[in-house]
Amino acid sequence: MNRRQILTATLPAAMAAAYVAGAQAAGATPAPAEEVTPIMALFREWQGLRIEEEAIYAASPTGEDEATKAISERTHQLECRVMAERCHDARDFVAKMMVWTVFGLNTLPDEEADPELWAEARALVAA
Repeated sequence: MNRRQILTATLPAAMAAAYVAGAQAAGATPAPAEEVTPIMALFREWQGLRIEEEAIYAASPTGEDEATKAISERTHQLECRVMAERCHDARDFVAKMMVWTVFGLNTLPDEEADPELWAEARALVAA
């Protein structure tokens, strides 16, 4: 899309085209909302694992027994897999943030600590 097309297009159409162009240029591949992306499949798996983890921690709140150590390791490995996947759309990025922060319990790294994460965010908003 060139400057003339942007200026003559309606704002929503221009914004959508810019988003798609920026995301594709950065390597993101848009996926239909009903398509289950690799991140969303892993996210669903992570949600189930979190339910298991909460039940185990409820039975052993200190986290010192083998069951809690094992579930923590499984959860960590799955979280690493989620973070390694490339986002197809904003929904994937939001899922990544939910996994990374455990629904807001943890903070996000800054750009210096994780430049790839923030490059992916910029690509998704075509900034």
